[in-house]
Amino acid sequence: MLTLVASLGLLSAAGGAFALGPDSSWSEIRSTPNVRIRAPMIFFGAHAISVTDICRRGDKLRAQTSEGTTVEVPQPSGSRGYDIEVYRIEGGIRRTREILLFIKWFDIPACREPAEQPHDEEN
Repeated sequence: MLTLVASLGLLSAAGGAFALGPDSSWSEIRSTPNVRIRAPMIFFGAHAISVTDICRRGDKLRAQTSEGTTVEVPQPSGSRGYDIEVYRIEGGIRRTREILLFIKWFDIPACREPAEQPHDEEN
């Protein structure tokens, strides 16, 4: 009986990726085990950064490099987002493969401006 319950638990955990679809949120997709997204890269000079890690500010795209530097490039005309491929990963250590589950549109979000800090007034 315990083996059957454990097996059902594995089936439901493994079936989690199958429950995803184009209507799933990005947080659901990113938190699902054995799922990989393949997103286009945008070049900011010498840095290639995934579209999922950039934001829009006016007519510019902005990102932060791994060194912590903020970089900007002009936004390609008409590009408010990109198609991103979502894959399920199958297999083990020696042999894995990716199976395309679906393609989902990703809207590049507007950049959040840092909160304005209150100024200390001197008396």
